[in-house]
Amino acid sequence: MNPKLEKNVNSLDENLSAFFNANLDDVSEQELSLAFPIQHDLKQDCSRYVDEEFLAQGGMKSIYRVRDLWTGRWVAKATLSKVANSAEIECFLREARLTSSLQHPNIIPIYDIGLDKSGQPFFIMELLMGETLGAIIKGLSSGNESYRKKYTSAVLIDVFSKICDAVAYAHSQHVVHLDIKPDNIHINDYGQVHLCDWGLSKIIDSDLEAEFTENAWPLDLDPDLLNTMTLNGELKGTPGFMAPEQLETKGKKDERTDVFSLGALLYSILDYKSPFGTGDLTELIDRTRRGDFFEFDMEPVESLAAISRKALNNESNQRYQDVRSLREDLNKYTQGFATSAENASFYKQMILLFKRNRLILGAALIFVLSFTVFFLISFKKIKVERELALEAETSALHQQAVAEETLRLYKNEQDLTQKQNRDLVQLLEELAQSNDLSKPRESLVVLSQALEWELEPKTKKQIHFKLAILHFILQEFNQAERFLRKAPSSREVRQLLKVCSEYGALKEEPEILSDAELAEVINYLSHTQRLIIPSLYFEHMRRRKPLERNPEQYWPLAKAMLMMSNNYWNTAPLERQLVPYKNGFSLDLSHTRYRMFRSRMGDSSLNVLQGLQLKKLNLSHTPFFEFWQIAGLKLEEINLSGCWVREIDLGNIKALQNMKLKKIIIDESLYSKESMDVLKESFEVIHQVQ
Repeated sequence: MNPKLEKNVNSLDENLSAFFNANLDDVSEQELSLAFPIQHDLKQDCSRYVDEEFLAQGGMKSIYRVRDLWTGRWVAKATLSKVANSAEIECFLREARLTSSLQHPNIIPIYDIGLDKSGQPFFIMELLMGETLGAIIKGLSSGNESYRKKYTSAVLIDVFSKICDAVAYAHSQHVVHLDIKPDNIHINDYGQVHLCDWGLSKIIDSDLEAEFTENAWPLDLDPDLLNTMTLNGELKGTPGFMAPEQLETKGKKDERTDVFSLGALLYSILDYKSPFGTGDLTELIDRTRRGDFFEFDMEPVESLAAISRKALNNESNQRYQDVRSLREDLNKYTQGFATSAENASFYKQMILLFKRNRLILGAALIFVLSFTVFFLISFKKIKVERELALEAETSALHQQAVAEETLRLYKNEQDLTQKQNRDLVQLLEELAQSNDLSKPRESLVVLSQALEWELEPKTKKQIHFKLAILHFILQEFNQAERFLRKAPSSREVRQLLKVCSEYGALKEEPEILSDAELAEVINYLSHTQRLIIPSLYFEHMRRRKPLERNPEQYWPLAKAMLMMSNNYWNTAPLERQLVPYKNGFSLDLSHTRYRMFRSRMGDSSLNVLQGLQLKKLNLSHTPFFEFWQIAGLKLEEINLSGCWVREIDLGNIKALQNMKLKKIIIDESLYSKESMDVLKESFEVIHQVQ
């Protein structure tokens, strides 16, 4: 502790000191639950997370790689680095709850939060691969060629744009980050970007944050660490990236505070260093207060530099007033327009116009220059007034032609924009009317954004209904019901509304139905929703992990999909049951009409029996005729007596061998001797006629 601060604390009134040193053992359990509500809510057994492996430590947190037994996936677990008191635990849990409330692709997701058996807190988040932007900037600064090739200026600006999106979203939820810096930005090998470490974040206009005083500076800190560590307690933020108001005891911290940090982040992306350097802490603080950041060494694009300078203004009312304004300037730059930050001259705007229309305006400019040269040469040769007048008239005609050409180009650009808008609307109509449901999440994103446009009422109705279908396929029944209420009443709509009303109340999104519940939905929808059911089944199987599937509980869903795949909706229910067999199950489908065992969606197909762990399958006296229908099963025995398989060749033999098949029961009289010889070389073949 700072000696001066310690002296002040020791001089406090005895009664006041006694109040702050109150023994928590004297406080009742009920009072503790009111003082620390998050801990009280989350006391639970944390045995679901195993195989703990240390990854990193920073500040008060330690990060471990653990396996989640409930989901079967590897995740990251954050804990306090040392045993903490209840107030510190509450701050730690507050970070987890606040972060988990922010649902955005570029904000690290929180999966779980709780207290272990010893009462210490933890939270579970996505296990991020890749590296931080801070490490990338260091690699670029050192001249690493692989970094230069991988992280071009365009890639880094795209990363910055995604971080702006994340911060803008957080601001829309009334949350400011207060610690935006390269080391808190994570990028994986596939371009996914996450803004991490929301430990210093606060709800806008909330007073729940530590205050800084000038006498409480930790002046003994190593200056070389200033740009990679966060000062908490007396100071909340990272020197070099924090705004001037974060240095003041009662400085107002709002969206513009994060705008300042974004400006510092953009600066470090453009120049590979902090805008205020890494020198003496006191000097660093003074430079931040004065807004005295270093000029760029690498001569970046002036538009981007201007955006950074405006965001770094030490007067908050002179910065961008929100992230959206900063983002708009960034979009202007990427689209080739002048930004508001640079106060571009008419000359520069003309240059940008030329760059956007380089081919057309280039041709026009060449024409004008060629004509000017011709005019100057001719002017020297003209000695008679009459010839000068004729030349002037010719020049006027050419200038008129240039003006008309410029007007034509402008009209063409307008026509092109209108045509693009019409084409886009037509594309949306085609998407809304399309029967392709293979990518529901991607289609949902596109059509949801389209609702913000000015569209014809008919087109909007089509989009509303398609959005309802996509939400239904994703089992987001409450969202689906909201859009179905806007659709004209019909038998199809009433059917879907009934399912949404019944099953939307059974689960919290993003949970999904059990296999048996989905079977009920499919049986109810029957043949009237044949386009929806395969996509509903495929999406369900994609999200329901194999480790979570019980074959006996999955059997009702498999039966429903068998009826769907074979078009037997009006037949009696299939009353066959799974029978335990060895380390799996046996299924008897003999003397049934089933011949199709795969559900198709587009170019993809799934074997509906694959989740039953079948070791023995009886298909005798069925219309089964293609081995590929049962590909993917791990059978030991199959009965095909009374079945005629289309072909038995080496290709089919390979498919059967991949199943680990041992025994085939078959009516040899239905096949040629050559086919039987091929079959007997790889399997035990039993001749049987029933």
